Amino acid sequence: CARVRAATCMAMAMEISKELVSSVVAIARLHKDMEFMSWILGVESNEGQLRATKLYAPKQASDKSEVWETADSCLGVLQALDLRGEKVIGWVHSHPTFDAFLSSVDQHQQFLVQSLESRAIAVVTDQKEMPFFFQLTPLGMETCKACVSAGFHLHDNEKGPLF
Repeated sequence: CARVRAATCMAMAMEISKELVSSVVAIARLHKDMEFMSWILGVESNEGQLRATKLYAPKQASDKSEVWETADSCLGVLQALDLRGEKVIGWVHSHPTFDAFLSSVDQHQQFLVQSLESRAIAVVTDQKEMPFFFQLTPLGMETCKACVSAGFHLHDNEKGPLF
């Protein structure tokens, strides 16, 4: 489902409502000149399908090309998860000045989330405020797991796509 613009990505067994996608676009419009990020919280049905239930925006700082959570934001995420069995099933962030893709920093973030929930997604809005859905491929997961670099860097994708 990489780079698919859709309200539901069935290949990933995840349901994301049009309302939640609309919320992502609305947030992107509010932050036209700065990146933003939110966690996607959701539940798993008895049939094993993930359903996104809400966005949680942690305390964060950003500029035109990156966003980072503040030190105390992890506690906020844990407090946002309520007793209905919600868990982090993905994350959202914006690229207000360029196209939608996963940078190396984004790939490492997705690696962490996808390591905890294999069906987790990254939603990235581009400069036109269009949402795109991404997941790391098995090669992307292997690449991030083996990578020891920090900050922005290149990942070798000659063997195939990473996301």
